[in-house]
Amino acid sequence: MEYFYSDIQFYIKLRKKVFACFGPYILRRGGTTAALDGLNKYFGIAQMPVAGSTYWNMVHGLYGEEAPQDEEGMQTMMNLARNMVWM
Repeated sequence: MEYFYSDIQFYIKLRKKVFACFGPYILRRGGTTAALDGLNKYFGIAQMPVAGSTYWNMVHGLYGEEAPQDEEGMQTMMNLARNMVWM
């Protein structure tokens, strides 16, 4: 039997594992939300439950030290962490 995916065993290993796309991004509105949306759909197709939060899972800052200064982003990450633990 032929499968659409080239390596079905890879997708079987991913099934039912909780996933969330997140990370610090330098670009504020230069397509980062579209990229996150595409990644989330990819893992949904792989039958992985995708944890969500109250907004896009992003923390903004040019350098790593600037990430904690983004209060809204840090609150979103806390909500995401709670949701992932719950799942």
